[in-house]
Amino acid sequence: MRATALVFAVAIAAVPAPSARGQQSFAPEAAPAELRPAVAAADAALVALRQRLTARLMEEMQKGGPAKAVAVCRDEAPALSAEVGRAAGVVVGRTSDRLRNPENRPPAWAEAAVKAAAGRQAADVAPAAFALGDKVGLLRPLAMAGPCARCHGTASELDPAAAAAIRAAYPQDAATGFRAGELRGFAWAEAPLIASVPER
Repeated sequence: MRATALVFAVAIAAVPAPSARGQQSFAPEAAPAELRPAVAAADAALVALRQRLTARLMEEMQKGGPAKAVAVCRDEAPALSAEVGRAAGVVVGRTSDRLRNPENRPPAWAEAAVKAAAGRQAADVAPAAFALGDKVGLLRPLAMAGPCARCHGTASELDPAAAAAIRAAYPQDAATGFRAGELRGFAWAEAPLIASVPER
């Protein structure tokens, strides 16, 4: 099992997510030259978050199964996101149209894209960058991968202990019932046009 498949299976596709009215969006690799450093900073931060969060999830799953992974998402993921963002001089997070944690609502600039992509196959949703005035937003789709099913899959796929932990921690959870290949949500980042240099 590939560890990176657990949380951040990133779809590569040709159909960009739509942008809000009057807001420019484009494929990250097609960003205007003046925006490319910010897009690169946002992308690097998402990679760092993926690596750190996946490592913690795998570590806890090996100790105590998927229920331990639920605890990581509840107790550690927000702090990890904030830490990664501070180090890179950006803001990062995860979101979906079907939230587990209500604190993971999409930022305003991403709302239209997240809503429009709901229910689609991840392979049909492309990463998208957004021109936001003095900063850039970046959305990267998260595909529903096999290992994710134990916490996000259909009723027959859910790990019983994880399901109980989810009910206890998130009474209004809407982040189950996903099938393999579906879009589960997005990783997002905001970076200033002149990215800050992390302190060493």
